[in-house]
Amino acid sequence: MRDAAAEDRYRSTLYWYGLLFFAFLVGANVFVYHHQKESLEAESDRSGETVVKLLSQLAREALLTEDYATIEWFFQRWGEEHPNVVELELRNERGFRLVDYRNPGRAPAFVHQRQLDLGNGERYTLRLVRDAEAIQAPLGALLRQLILASSVTTLLLAALAWTLLRWKMLLPLEREVSLRKAAEEKVGQQSRFLQTIIDSVEEQIMVIGHDYEVTLMNRAVRRNADFAHVADPAHPKCHEISHQRATPCDGEDHPCPIHQVLETGRPCSVIHNHSLKDGTPNYVELHTSLLQCQGRDFFGIIEVGVNVTEHLKSREMLLRERSQLHHDAHHDPLTMLPNRRLFSEKLQHAIGECRQKGCQMGLLFIDLDRFKEINDNLGHGIGDLVLRHIADKLSRNVRAGDVVTRLGGDEFTVILSDLGAPEHAEIVAGKLLDTLHRPFTIDDRIIKISCSIGISIYPDDGDDAEALIQHADEAMYQVKEQGRDGIVRFNRSA
Repeated sequence: MRDAAAEDRYRSTLYWYGLLFFAFLVGANVFVYHHQKESLEAESDRSGETVVKLLSQLAREALLTEDYATIEWFFQRWGEEHPNVVELELRNERGFRLVDYRNPGRAPAFVHQRQLDLGNGERYTLRLVRDAEAIQAPLGALLRQLILASSVTTLLLAALAWTLLRWKMLLPLEREVSLRKAAEEKVGQQSRFLQTIIDSVEEQIMVIGHDYEVTLMNRAVRRNADFAHVADPAHPKCHEISHQRATPCDGEDHPCPIHQVLETGRPCSVIHNHSLKDGTPNYVELHTSLLQCQGRDFFGIIEVGVNVTEHLKSREMLLRERSQLHHDAHHDPLTMLPNRRLFSEKLQHAIGECRQKGCQMGLLFIDLDRFKEINDNLGHGIGDLVLRHIADKLSRNVRAGDVVTRLGGDEFTVILSDLGAPEHAEIVAGKLLDTLHRPFTIDDRIIKISCSIGISIYPDDGDDAEALIQHADEAMYQVKEQGRDGIVRFNRSA
């Protein structure tokens, strides 16, 4: 654009200078022509007056001697020898023409006349009329000379003017245009080189102005962009390309990184969902930073988009697998209850809360009576179903904050947090014992089972997990020794 404008100014300057110079030459030639024409006309008038004066003297002398024949012959002869004479006459006051020479082939143009006084009372008038050839021939010659001279002068002056104009104005302008063309070509080469570089990058790259206009983009952006939603394809907006929307990004789901960079002046990273043309989610992590040039506070924003869709999917899958592994590592695979490892963590946590609050908690150890007979008589498949049924009954009959775990085999525990009184643990144990006494059916078989429950109380029966576990286990074995199917709370004096 700048190159075309400079060339237009160059041509316009050359045109106007040439036109002014041509007008100057034409005006100078016209002035010289008119000046010479006026000079020739004046000279013709002077020469005509001189001729009339001479003829008048000759006529006066001949009239005084009354030599009329000589006068007539001389005037006739003189008129014939001068082709430009139209009329030549000599007449008196009465109108008598003593000499009357006429040349009808000529057109009158210049008239000269003179009065003759003979001194004897007679007066004569000498009249000379000449045609335009008196001056046309000299003027034609002058005009030809002027044309030749003006042509030569014009060429010389044009060459001189062109040299001066080129030296003073056009050469600097040509150098400026040449330098500008070279600079623009260099910028164009650099721009093409930069475009080639960013096109070879798989990540999406855009340069964005303060008005959200995308001034530069690579092939990755163009490949994924849907230009059907762009109002002006020559000046696309970043939000039109990435989100197919007419307004800039906003909100928590799509925070505008341009605002953040302009406000803080520091690079920032956000994750946006740049849906594909078919609506498929396409998550892109945008790394945005400020572009600044020397002497300018703001040049633009460069935004690099890294497609993290597969990474997020892999991360989500890894988190699920990790969560599953964590769950499997801390839960019994048969009953889905917390296992021995998670039981220890839950117990430590409950003891810490009670120590902080100054309250009590209870620990129940539950062992199923004669469970081995179920496995031996009905098979391990039925035994597993029985364990699941027991786990479900225990979970349904405790509070939401209490924890039911399976330590292994036919052993279960219940952590009773925030007890109002130690007796509350025995009440819960009695409720669980009654629940497990109720017969249930598995594979058309009626199952009846009982259990032995041992109880320890924090802090009465121990202030750490090891002591509580040991004492609850000892109380449970006391029930076994007493004939099973019962409840015993740990008693240090027993």
